[in-house]
Amino acid sequence: MSRFNLSQILNSQINIIKVVLRRFYLVAFSAILLTSLLLYFSEYENTLSDDSESLITRLCLITALAIPFFFSLHLFAEKNKFNITKYLIAILLISSILAAYWFSLANLGDFVWYNKSAAIRFGALFLAAHGAISISVFNRYSQIDSFWQFNKHLLLRMLTGVFYSGVLFLGIAAAFAAMDALFNVNIESTTYLQVFIILSCLYNTFFVLGGVKAPLTAYEVSTEYPNSLKIFTQFVLIPLMLLYLVILYAYMFKIIVQWSLPKGWVSNLVLCFSIAGILAFLLVYPIREEINSKWVKTYSRVFYFALLPLIVLLHISIWTRVADYGITIERYIICVLSLWLTAITAYFLISKKDNIILIPMSLASIFLLSTFGPWGFEGLSKYSQFSRLKSELQAMDIWDGNKITPISKGAVFNDSIAFKVNDISSYLIEMNGYNYMNKFNYGPWNKLTDSLNNSKDLYFYSISGLYLNKINLDPGKIKWTPYGDPQYIQNTSFYLSVNDLNSSFAIRGYESMYPLNIYDNPNGVKLDSLIIGLQANKVNIKFGSSDIKPIDLVPSIQPLIYDCRNGCPPLTKPIIIDYSDKGLNFRILIINLSGDNKDNLLKINSVNGYLLIK
Repeated sequence: MSRFNLSQILNSQINIIKVVLRRFYLVAFSAILLTSLLLYFSEYENTLSDDSESLITRLCLITALAIPFFFSLHLFAEKNKFNITKYLIAILLISSILAAYWFSLANLGDFVWYNKSAAIRFGALFLAAHGAISISVFNRYSQIDSFWQFNKHLLLRMLTGVFYSGVLFLGIAAAFAAMDALFNVNIESTTYLQVFIILSCLYNTFFVLGGVKAPLTAYEVSTEYPNSLKIFTQFVLIPLMLLYLVILYAYMFKIIVQWSLPKGWVSNLVLCFSIAGILAFLLVYPIREEINSKWVKTYSRVFYFALLPLIVLLHISIWTRVADYGITIERYIICVLSLWLTAITAYFLISKKDNIILIPMSLASIFLLSTFGPWGFEGLSKYSQFSRLKSELQAMDIWDGNKITPISKGAVFNDSIAFKVNDISSYLIEMNGYNYMNKFNYGPWNKLTDSLNNSKDLYFYSISGLYLNKINLDPGKIKWTPYGDPQYIQNTSFYLSVNDLNSSFAIRGYESMYPLNIYDNPNGVKLDSLIIGLQANKVNIKFGSSDIKPIDLVPSIQPLIYDCRNGCPPLTKPIIIDYSDKGLNFRILIINLSGDNKDNLLKINSVNGYLLIK
């Protein structure tokens, strides 16, 4: 009997896989490709070149977007009985969106994982694709009940899939740990990661796809409302919404009494509350008029009225900061969502039709439109901050609209202007790369950009100081007014690194080479018969029973951090320190090093490189 049941289960699962491969073949292919890429990356991450790593990263992002986009296409085509021509046109449209995103990543190199614009664009497209899924089958007001049933079923299926995947992963991980403990089977940590990848990307995707009812018209006759969802919404989600509503209203009254502007982060709280409240409204939509659900009925009627004062608070908070500091990517997102929230609230208060289909439809459109064009988050934030930078340079009398003239020695001006210039420059470089500063067509900046590009340095965060030094914006060269402290544009931390390791270094004549990865720690690290540590800016070495005289790093490091107040320039070659003691010759090759130089008190925190001994 058990064999029969097992055989039935296996046959059932195989049939589900066959159905998924036949019904949602583009989604299945994308999920298989994504899983394969992630497995390959996890296995060979340490041996991949920068170009290979960048290529795999971009392919992973594209395939991750392809899964929801192609899922929405399959559903829409199946519901509307597409012929081959319409199907190919839809595939071409989605492929164009994915290709546009691919080319937006083309110049990021190995910086893809850390670029904020790339991450936000991915998130916006990912949410737009899921919005398309929600309206792909039922998108008319007359189908609103079917729309709710379809999305309820998908949501519960996704949550169930996540739960099953998590349980399976924990079970397999526990089995691996037991095998390791009982039978000394050496299972690498990479194996755990690969199991997680397979379950989350492949198993979970096939589980969700396998649960989509066929034909799709089956959702039109479904009227079930899960009791668990009703309990969760009535006794968990809605009470939480009321708690946050009380907190936000109390804060609003505090602002009125004190007659002060709201804090910036309150806009995030209002948005989160509003989105969670709309989600609760969507979840209780089918039962909002039931006689025995007075709590839900009251919430559905009062929620959008309660939002009105908070929306006013939201607009005051965000637009005040836009007026003071311009539009950044983060402020763009809040501005767009605040306008959307205002429009949706106005619609549900004025309209006699509670067409909840408009919520995902409008959000998907906004997310998609915000990813490109001069009106998008990147184009508008660039324009805003670039205009601010030009205005600040004009205020310093070093930009006449056509060319830059460096600050003359002895110039005196309000140091808040210098802070703004540094802040805006840092943002523009971080978001757009070095080349963006060439828009000013200032010779020294153009040469610096070429130098940074040739060094293959892609870590933009502290580079703005190098550009500002080219216009003599340096605390050591400018007479600051007594107001304020110029140290705010100084970065007391420093990081020295060789970014191009293609060049070789000589090791001839040395008998041993040890990896050097040490931190400020008196105990040191044991390597064979060698103990090496870092303490008080000195490398301490114990070789066998011999204590080597500490090697002082300060004389070699001090000259290199002079220009690190706003970010250290990249090293062109390793730092080499030669030293002799107890009849032994040592050579330290430093690849990267970090520390702090606050109040001219140098403190080295970590050293990475190699130690050679002969």
